[in-house]
Amino acid sequence: MAAQSDGRSVLPRSTPGPRPEPIPDGIPSGQVPVNCRRVAPSELLACYLNDTANFQVQYRIKWRFNKETSDVPNWKDWPAWAKQDLNLAYLNTVAWYNGGMNAYPGTLPPEPVANLNEAAYIAGQSPSTILDDAKSAWPLYIGYVALTLASEIHGWVPWSIHNYDHLGMHWMFDSGMLYQTSGSISGWHVMQAAVPSNAITVFKFLKQNNLIGHSRMDTIDRVLNWSRWNLSHMFGAYTAQNYYNYWQYWGKPPVSRIIEGTYTADSVPSELKGLQRWTQGCYGTTALLIWVFKAVNIPVTHASVGYHLAPHFVAEKLYLSHGDDPYSSLSKGPRPAKELLISEATYQSWFPANDVKAADKNVGRQVLERNILYPSPELVAIYQQDLLEGLSHSNGRVYKNYYSQFYSVPQLEAKGLWVNLDKALSSIM
Repeated sequence: MAAQSDGRSVLPRSTPGPRPEPIPDGIPSGQVPVNCRRVAPSELLACYLNDTANFQVQYRIKWRFNKETSDVPNWKDWPAWAKQDLNLAYLNTVAWYNGGMNAYPGTLPPEPVANLNEAAYIAGQSPSTILDDAKSAWPLYIGYVALTLASEIHGWVPWSIHNYDHLGMHWMFDSGMLYQTSGSISGWHVMQAAVPSNAITVFKFLKQNNLIGHSRMDTIDRVLNWSRWNLSHMFGAYTAQNYYNYWQYWGKPPVSRIIEGTYTADSVPSELKGLQRWTQGCYGTTALLIWVFKAVNIPVTHASVGYHLAPHFVAEKLYLSHGDDPYSSLSKGPRPAKELLISEATYQSWFPANDVKAADKNVGRQVLERNILYPSPELVAIYQQDLLEGLSHSNGRVYKNYYSQFYSVPQLEAKGLWVNLDKALSSIM
């Protein structure tokens, strides 16, 4: 096994499946310090974290053991029992993966985990979702950390966490990004708008659906494309009762119920009566993507887009213009889902932090921008109706309902919107 130039070497990759080559994401995964190559499997994780090359990793692994203090120790200062818990979760995760992802040898939290605040939800008080410390919050946290480190050490995803700056590392490892102390109730408040599933469930879902690509961007594209064709926006009010109608859970929507699909008790269009993967709009979708990408070592956080939310892909410095963009009816089509992403410069231009009202006008704008060059079947159908009714460009629904707040008719004509609509329409007639 050849050593890398920085003194690290590559461990044999766990089965199943080889890692695709090449990767465009800088440092590859699968590297460990040379002095850890021959240690016993039970000692590998500690050796890896204690090596100076991985200081930023061990420093970012943080858990607040005492809610009465502000102290949040990193892994090096954890009590022995906590380090043992993480090491066991790591060993179980490696055994599970090498066994074909069939049987996890340890005990996983239930899917979904219990909400300690269930009674308040049932009473319609719209409170927080609270997780039990020992039964839910801690096992979920170390489960994700264990999977992240196993994927990094054994090369289960091609890209390395060593490509990330402090913000990326922060979102990958710090428990403060996931939970907050819950006040009067003994437990942890779920910060995101979705209840986490255990990492094993999410990673297996991604693997089985061929959603882990040869690069981070390829993986982002695959997951956004899956979202495009599988997720459905819930109807009705954001109330505890309606959440229960959709996900049969008194609390925030559970990630496991979203990716598995549920039947809703709500009144919905006939074509949505069957099993659907419902999402709680832009807040819920952003939270879902945070948890899903976390399982494959891609840090995602939330970003404000007017009065709404959208995911921010930290390492890529890319955003969606709205959390609902992937499954918008105007997003359906053959174009790569990654084209829905906008740059940091565009995000800052469209969504100024000091003008929420102005920012709100640009929510979902990227979907419309892509439709100028590549009209979706939905927009083509709307244009066809405009033609049947003899409506001009300025009076048609295409312009008045979608583009009038962004462009003038001459500007859109110069961009080729109606030329492209005519081409798309002729191709289906």
